Amino acid sequence: MDPTEKNFFADIDKQRQTVTPAWAILIIILVLMFGLSIYGLIRVRSALKNLDFNAWNIDTNLPKISLGSKISELSKSGESFEVSLNSVELSAYLNLSDDNFPLKNTYAKVKPDLVVIYGRLKSSRLGLPASISLKPEVVDGNLKFTSQPTDLEKIYMTQETQDKIASAFSNRISFDLNLSGKTKVDRVLALDNSLTIYISPK
Repeated sequence: MDPTEKNFFADIDKQRQTVTPAWAILIIILVLMFGLSIYGLIRVRSALKNLDFNAWNIDTNLPKISLGSKISELSKSGESFEVSLNSVELSAYLNLSDDNFPLKNTYAKVKPDLVVIYGRLKSSRLGLPASISLKPEVVDGNLKFTSQPTDLEKIYMTQETQDKIASAFSNRISFDLNLSGKTKVDRVLALDNSLTIYISPK
């Protein structure tokens, strides 16, 4: 074989040996990405499968709840009082169907130490089902809801969305509780299907 040809094929062999590791690494990365995508889809599917959305089957004729008027009337006595809301009343009061709320087809369910919100994400074209757990607590005389998401809830709902929902809850109730400017929240108690707010004069 001509020396020129030998040199030519030798150069090709060198280049091929140089490129082979890069192709192998690229193929491995693509396989790993594909495997992680499948794993992620399986986890999301499992999470959505394990959620309980029976709470969606509720009466659409929710009662009219005016917490501000109720508190204003009760505060006239100048004594401490309490206000209790069950799951249906809380759903109606919070006006969860509001356009600014990040969830649609929503329903609040009061559980021991938690308020769980079920709904569908407006940010998703598919309207993926979602739920978020919120812990009611008193901070400086105001009622505040703090996001306490489960591991499953963290999979499909960003921290930003969780904070937005918690803030919407806190602002709505705090507005009515402070409407008269003469009361403060002493404590809050969440039991099975009952959220009780204990209020006293300032």
